[in-house]
Amino acid sequence: MAAGAVGARAQDADAVSPADVAGAQLKFTRVNPKTAGQTGTDQATLPGVAGIDSLVNFSGAYSTPGIGPNGKPQNDWIFNTVGNAPSKGGTTTLNAPIVPVSLDFRNADGSPRYVRVVNGKPITCGTPGYLTIPVKNGTLCCIGGFHSLDFEAGDANNGKLPRLFVMNYSTWDQPIFRDPTVLDVTGLSHEISEIYNDPFVAFDGVHDVTPWWLAPNGNCQNDLEVGDVVEGLPHQVFPMTMPNGFTYHPQNEALLQWFEFQSPSTGINGAYSYPDITTLTTLSAPQKAGCAP
Repeated sequence: MAAGAVGARAQDADAVSPADVAGAQLKFTRVNPKTAGQTGTDQATLPGVAGIDSLVNFSGAYSTPGIGPNGKPQNDWIFNTVGNAPSKGGTTTLNAPIVPVSLDFRNADGSPRYVRVVNGKPITCGTPGYLTIPVKNGTLCCIGGFHSLDFEAGDANNGKLPRLFVMNYSTWDQPIFRDPTVLDVTGLSHEISEIYNDPFVAFDGVHDVTPWWLAPNGNCQNDLEVGDVVEGLPHQVFPMTMPNGFTYHPQNEALLQWFEFQSPSTGINGAYSYPDITTLTTLSAPQKAGCAP
């Protein structure tokens, strides 16, 4: 029945086809639940975020002039990372559940919405819905991924500590956007890397808040979002061919030294990005709040 319906229907008015997004690029972001002297490598000995039940994490500190979230000059900054501090050595086991989420898409009348791609066109089996994803000025189209937190109350089993479940939404990227190198796991690698480097999305206004920075791609932010610095740049992905012959396209990421405004970088070979050190070669100029002129 589904096959017959596919053959009989034209493209939905609210569907986004490859032609619609050929000149657009994906955007990745984070959802901040707050609205709902020495380098960090040297100082990565602080305890993690206290008073929560979540992934194992540690913090570090660094000093560099910048503008804090209150708009005032600030020199001292704290970052927070998933895992144990490198100074402890060994490996870290993340004793945390992985909770998959199944999405049940429905049409406006409540009927199931089934979508297939036939000859490059998305076709729906069933009554067309009414949700449209606009393409803005032929540049940014759709959110390809984000990471955030799910807050849950604690109970007697964990000392009534609030439970913070890190989460991400990521697309499997198709070769239909302006940058043909954004493929398969580009979005997933972007968001997972950011979960490790900014697991709690600067929720307390302290951990992983950074001096304001202006990336070469035009992103202006003040948080340790390692993927946002690189997205959209030339050589933003690092193709990796696996033993089965499939080539994946994970994204290169900015290193901590870039957010620390280190010059020169203490990274191997003076790197500011990884794995491709040629993706990000210069620092942001010091910025005012919001990267104001």
